[in-house]
Amino acid sequence: MSTREQIETFRTASAVAGTYGAGLAWLLFSGRIPVVVLYPNKPPNTHFLTQTACLGQRHHYLVHGAPDEYSDFDADVPRIVSVVEAALAEAPEPAQ
Repeated sequence: MSTREQIETFRTASAVAGTYGAGLAWLLFSGRIPVVVLYPNKPPNTHFLTQTACLGQRHHYLVHGAPDEYSDFDADVPRIVSVVEAALAEAPEPAQ
């Protein structure tokens, strides 16, 4: 995707879900939406919580039991679905 397409994708999203990392920097272009983040091994750090709070985004997260932040982790899919569904239930109407 081009930069313009990525900005537009995040600008018009009604919710965003993804693994913690640099790709979530695009949230800067999103509105007041719910955000679901999968963390590999520890709860979110303060800079990401501050970013989402300042943007008016509702931050939901799941922490998995990876040995460190660089390791693969097994995702509890039913739990992820449950958190994403709860986040979507509070999502605003999509941008027109």
